[in-house]
Amino acid sequence: MSDCGLNQRSVDDEIDLVELVQAIWAEKITVLAFLITATLGALAYSFLVSPQYSSSAVVSPAPVNSFGALAGELGALQANSSAFGIKAGIQVSNDSFSIFTSNLESLSGQQAFRKAFQSEVPFELAVKKGRGARDPLTVSATAGVAESPKVVVEHYLAYTARITAAQINDYFGGLGISQRIEPASLYRLEQPATVNSTPVKPKRTLIVALGFVLGGMLGVFVALVRIMLKKRARTN
Repeated sequence: MSDCGLNQRSVDDEIDLVELVQAIWAEKITVLAFLITATLGALAYSFLVSPQYSSSAVVSPAPVNSFGALAGELGALQANSSAFGIKAGIQVSNDSFSIFTSNLESLSGQQAFRKAFQSEVPFELAVKKGRGARDPLTVSATAGVAESPKVVVEHYLAYTARITAAQINDYFGGLGISQRIEPASLYRLEQPATVNSTPVKPKRTLIVALGFVLGGMLGVFVALVRIMLKKRARTN
């Protein structure tokens, strides 16, 4: 008896589902209207939005030989300079790159660069660090002109390197160390910034696909509301 009841309920559910699909199909014009409108709206939006271009440079800590003279002068200040060796150069390289990274990420530093650079094209900066202290980091710029991001990245690296070198040299000068760090020795350019003629925004395919999906969902929702209202009207 219980099995018969379950079977009957399953059949009823299947019938209800078929009726629902048929009712939605009867409202196909409504669904199609929302689908087409949303898709065309998304397509129009994707062409109206100004394209944005991006360029990135990948930098890593400078090789240890860039800091040999400085490490030697630091070693001369150590009680046991013979144990100082190459580890000092690696440490100076890591510490210098860490300061350079912090300056790249600094919001106040980015604001100061914007004022100094005075670009006619608005741009955005982004810095992505690696997990480890010696892992490469990526400096990216995005702007509305294809050639602009490359120039921004190159100038920002040079600008921040000068600021960082000045800070480090002032610190070592306070310790009585005469050796100076050159801005170019703070990092190694693993991948230079290039001009990318393909815009990163807007992603037209994704925008149109989202418009299609949302238009379909909204159309089905309106169709269900119309079905419910018609059913209620017949009941009354």
